Amino acid sequence: MDISVIICTRNRCESLNETLKSLLCQEGDLCSFEIVVVDNKSTDRTQEAVEQYIPLFKNRLRYAFEPSPGLSFARNKGVHEAKGAVIAFTDDDCIADENWFKNV
Repeated sequence: MDISVIICTRNRCESLNETLKSLLCQEGDLCSFEIVVVDNKSTDRTQEAVEQYIPLFKNRLRYAFEPSPGLSFARNKGVHEAKGAVIAFTDDDCIADENWFKNV
């Protein structure tokens, strides 16, 4: 695994949908990557939102739950779950440029 992209989120499933859509549109020869979405104790439909994208990412997308609220707890959970040599973080409201993976 080359890159692990970690997205920490809490109660922002609508913006997370847009972030995941943008990550589906990466161009060029892609490296080996995974995306780990860390749900930081959301009470909305975050888990459902992530699960609908798993087949679209051909199982390179994973969901992880972190019950302790706080970004540092969520990031640490993501790092623990990550399998990549490089760890990249992005926010749950970012729209990734189509060359983002290539540039990482």
